[in-house]
Amino acid sequence: MTKTIVITGANGFIGRFLIEFFSKRGYHVISLIHRAYKAALPGVEYRLFDMDSFAGDVIPQNAAAVIHAAYIPYKKGNNSEARNLKATQRLLNIARKKNTGKFVFLSSFSAADDALSHYGKNKYELEQLFDEKRDLVLRPALVTGDGGLYKNLVKIIEGSRIIPLIGGGKQPVQTVKVETLAEVIAAGIEKNISGFYDIAEYKAITMRELYEKIAKRNSKRISFFTIPYFLAAPLVFLLENFSAKPLITKENLDGLRKMKERDCSALKDVFEINLK
Repeated sequence: MTKTIVITGANGFIGRFLIEFFSKRGYHVISLIHRAYKAALPGVEYRLFDMDSFAGDVIPQNAAAVIHAAYIPYKKGNNSEARNLKATQRLLNIARKKNTGKFVFLSSFSAADDALSHYGKNKYELEQLFDEKRDLVLRPALVTGDGGLYKNLVKIIEGSRIIPLIGGGKQPVQTVKVETLAEVIAAGIEKNISGFYDIAEYKAITMRELYEKIAKRNSKRISFFTIPYFLAAPLVFLLENFSAKPLITKENLDGLRKMKERDCSALKDVFEINLK
């Protein structure tokens, strides 16, 4: 019997990868999207999904899992924190009523009770909705692949010869391939793993080292200049107020300030994923 899996946020980088991954794995995938999907995959069921308003039939009875990857990003005045909280609580309640096998929530390395960014604070607040003995909450590090924040970093480095380093680029960075994250989610569903886990593949490197690795991989020569934190704040303020698409925002800056290395031994010890 084909198992059904429901994925929210399927328009996003991680969501797009997951629908293809689980479809190939033999699941019937219901993809919940907020706009029409340009490149629909055969065998995948697409349903329009609005985080602010959705009915109880978005999740079928006895689905094997719900993977909640959708998220409303923070913008000044858009009340995203409350909207994310209300939508996630409602989705979880529906999953409970429909006897869903496993609810998987994609949080973030940024999630913490002392986070400075709206994103980190909101992700931590959302985590509190879940039961560690029943649900699976994953906090992935920087997800690498053809999309998301990582792809934006690649584009910046490809298009620039001089890269600014806020705080000297000393912040610790950990990464996880999108393929590995998908394997972790699959293991969590198929082995019925519950709990809260930080997910990353490697020991931390510095932000500067990450930029250097990306540049080397793309045969790009780059130079750096350092921006102290005390100068970064007013610079970011100007960028946000006078640029339609600022390279860095206060959200990014607040996230940089709180970056720290985390123990991700669960990748091997709990999910039994051994990296080559």
